[in-house]
Amino acid sequence: MSAARDRRPQASLLTETSVRGPAELRATAGVASQARPAWAYCDPEMSGRRRLPLLRLLLGVLLPLAPVLVLLAVIDRSIARVEGGGPYRQEIPRPIAAVRGAPAARHVVLGCSTSNWFAGALRQGWKLGPSDVVDAHMSDCLQACTMAEARKLAASGRHFQTATFGVNAFEYCEAYRERRSMQEVELMPLEHSLDLARVYWHSDDPLRYAGGWLMNHASLVYGNTMWLQRHVRKSWFGNEGLDGRWFRREAPPKGRRREAFVCDYGAADRDFGLAATRGALRALEALADRVQLVVLPDKQHSADTEAARRTRELFAAEHHELVADFERVELIDLLDPSLTKQELFRDGAHLSQKGVKLASASLARRLPPLPALARASAAEGMRGEAAEP
Repeated sequence: MSAARDRRPQASLLTETSVRGPAELRATAGVASQARPAWAYCDPEMSGRRRLPLLRLLLGVLLPLAPVLVLLAVIDRSIARVEGGGPYRQEIPRPIAAVRGAPAARHVVLGCSTSNWFAGALRQGWKLGPSDVVDAHMSDCLQACTMAEARKLAASGRHFQTATFGVNAFEYCEAYRERRSMQEVELMPLEHSLDLARVYWHSDDPLRYAGGWLMNHASLVYGNTMWLQRHVRKSWFGNEGLDGRWFRREAPPKGRRREAFVCDYGAADRDFGLAATRGALRALEALADRVQLVVLPDKQHSADTEAARRTRELFAAEHHELVADFERVELIDLLDPSLTKQELFRDGAHLSQKGVKLASASLARRLPPLPALARASAAEGMRGEAAEP
C-alpha cells in the first residue's frame, strides 16, 4: 500500500504533463525564459550588476591598504636618504656627470675600479690631450652595469670614437647582489630592459634577478640592504662585521685574513658572465665607432703553476671567441708574462702602483691606431686652429 501511495503522485504528475496542450507548454516555457533569458548574459546593464559585488570586494580590500602602502613608501624614501643613500647609490650618477662635463671628449673608458687607469694609458698611447678622454668607470660596476651605463649615455645623445672596457676573472665569480641590481635599474633606460632580461636568463636563478629588478623599481632601500645592515651594526654596536664581537665577552681570535676578490674562473658560472660581457659589448657598439675589450690579469691566476696557466689560456680563448662575433670590437690581451706576477697586485683583482705603471705602458704599446675618422677630425681641428688669427 505504501509503495502504491509513493507511486501515485509521480503517476499523476506524468498524467498532468502528458495531458497538457501545446499552448500550455509554450506558456510555461515563456515564464521560464522570462525568469532568466539567454540574452541577459550579454546585456551590459545586467552584467554590470553581476560584477558590482566583485568590484565592491576589490575596493573593500584595496582601500584599507592604500594608507598602509603610502606609509610604507614614505618610510622607504626616508630610510633611503640616510647619509645621502650610501656610497653605492652616490656612486651611480658620478660617471654620468663626468661625461656631461666633458663635451669635447672623443674617447670614453667604462668598467669597474680595475679600469681606473685606462684613461692615462689612452692619452699616452695615442698622444691625446686631457680633454680628449673621459673616465666614466664606476666603482663596483661589473659587465651588466657597464651595459646599462652605455645605454644611458647613448640615450643622452653622446657618441664617441672609441670606448674602452676591461674585464678580469674576478668579474665572472660574482653572485647576486642587491646593489648591482640597483645600479642596473638606476642606469638602464626602461626601453632597453629586455637587454637585462637576456642576461638574467643565463644565470642559475633568473627569477631572483628578475625579482631584484622589480624590487629596485618599487623600493629605494632594497638596493642598499647590505650597506644599511653594516651601517646599523656600526652605529648601534660599534662593529659592522659579522663576527659577533658586539655580544661576545671576549673578542674572537683573529684568523688568517682572506684574500679579497678571488675567483676560480674554471668553476665559475661563465655562461652568465659571458652573456653580460656580450651585452656590454653590444651596448658599447651603439655608443662608439670602435670598442676595445681589455683582458686583465688577476692575482690568483698569475701564479707560476700549470693550473694557473691553463686558466689564463681558457680566459683568453673564450674572450677571443666572444669578440669574433662583433665587427667593431678589438681585443687587447694583457695576460703576458710581464704582468702575470702575484707581487704586482694589492689584492685579488687590483694592481698595485707598480703594476699599474707596467700595465699602462703595456696597454699604450698595444693600442691599435686610431680610426681614420679620428685622424681626419684631429687634422681638421688643427687646421682650424692654425687658420684663426
